[in-house]
Amino acid sequence: DRDNFRSHIRYYRRCFTMLGAAELTAFLEGALTLDRPGLVVTFDDGFRNNYAVAADVLDEFGVKGFFFIPADFIQCAERPGAAKEFVVHQLGMGSASESWCNDDCMPMAWDDVRDLVRRGHSIGCHTMTHRGLGRHEDEQTLYREIVEAKLVIERSLGTTVTAFCWPHGSLSSHSKEAFDLVRRHYSYA
Repeated sequence: DRDNFRSHIRYYRRCFTMLGAAELTAFLEGALTLDRPGLVVTFDDGFRNNYAVAADVLDEFGVKGFFFIPADFIQCAERPGAAKEFVVHQLGMGSASESWCNDDCMPMAWDDVRDLVRRGHSIGCHTMTHRGLGRHEDEQTLYREIVEAKLVIERSLGTTVTAFCWPHGSLSSHSKEAFDLVRRHYSYA
């Protein structure tokens, strides 16, 4: 909902210092002092409406966002059936036959993601397949989800990816092995 999101961003700009990648880095390095709480605007999962709606609103207000994408989902952009199956099986959202799962569940295309970079937004890795990275995952799976996904995104964009966003919010979706791998390959998580 473009108008609803616009009202949120208007409020956030009034009450917070909006931090893009450069400001976040400066703040974390102690080179930027904030006179009010900082806020980083992030989007997970790589849905097309993140590009077609959210990024336009952010640009309207001069706010830079972080867009965290699962590499395999972006690669589904040309195949609507594959995109719907990814949403159902990897993101765990309803069924591919539900009416909302038409335009709303389509991923950004690589050209969209490249355009976000051109516009000054940051792209981060949200794994290869949006898989939980708990201790039951083997070393090869963790490497594919964390490192190979980063490499796919970097090759597709021609830029470095420094930020990682963990899929799922439960502690069982994280492991020490995954955390150590993320720490070795990313500046932020």
